[in-house]
Amino acid sequence: MITPFRLLQTQVVSLLLSGFLIASSSVAADRREPLGAVLDASHVSSLADDKSAPVELFEYLYDQQRIKVAENGRLVLSLSANRTDYVIQGPATFKVTASQLIFEAGKPFSSKARPDVVVGALLAGPRTQGAVRLRPSRGVLPTSGSVVASNRPVLSWPALIGQGDYELSIADGNGDPEQVYRVNATRWQPDATQALAWGHAYRWRVKPAETDSIGVSGNFTVISDSERDQIAQLLPAANASFAERVVYAKTLEHLGVRDEAKAAWQSLAAERPDNAVLREYLRANP
Repeated sequence: MITPFRLLQTQVVSLLLSGFLIASSSVAADRREPLGAVLDASHVSSLADDKSAPVELFEYLYDQQRIKVAENGRLVLSLSANRTDYVIQGPATFKVTASQLIFEAGKPFSSKARPDVVVGALLAGPRTQGAVRLRPSRGVLPTSGSVVASNRPVLSWPALIGQGDYELSIADGNGDPEQVYRVNATRWQPDATQALAWGHAYRWRVKPAETDSIGVSGNFTVISDSERDQIAQLLPAANASFAERVVYAKTLEHLGVRDEAKAAWQSLAAERPDNAVLREYLRANP
């Protein structure tokens, strides 16, 4: 005979097991290897078990996922296996596989090959400098710990107590002698003869001249010359599509060029102020 207490035990165990299985299923789903990423989407849905869910910007695409682009819809996606971007105009329905898109209806409007750096940028998170990402100091650029895309970066800081001339010191992490400059503004940019070395890390500090003030300080890395060339190839033209500019912003972010990436994201968000994904992205990446 099953007592009420025994029945309650059975129900609790059943619920716990159900929750574990659901959680395990979610974890397994989260661990699937993404095959592509969405660069732009309008009136696009993902189909599964006679149900549909909207496809959003930045969303990953997975093996055997079925996608429907409505008649007035448009989708731009990047498929990592063949390193190709696809522009798909609705109506269209297709399935994502590891090597290609299999169309049930419609076909790609256009396609474009992408370099490895873009594939890495779209399917990976941003590069981090160390284990902890510090909150940016207000008014100080470059953001400490970031990468800069120029060997003549602009360093800027807020006006300090004892306004007037400033003493700026900058040191190469490779052990070269520290350079000290007298500056009469709240920004400094090296001239052609003072250009920094590609791929080198630098520490810098600025304080009011002829004082013992601590001032402000920071550190940054100049991008490598090979990554500089990759970024130059991706620089969007004036009439570039939204998706092209998303690729550029994601690549900057992936390479650690945070300040330029943030400016690119802000421009995209200003173009589409109603896009909740972009708003949340900027909120989460101040």
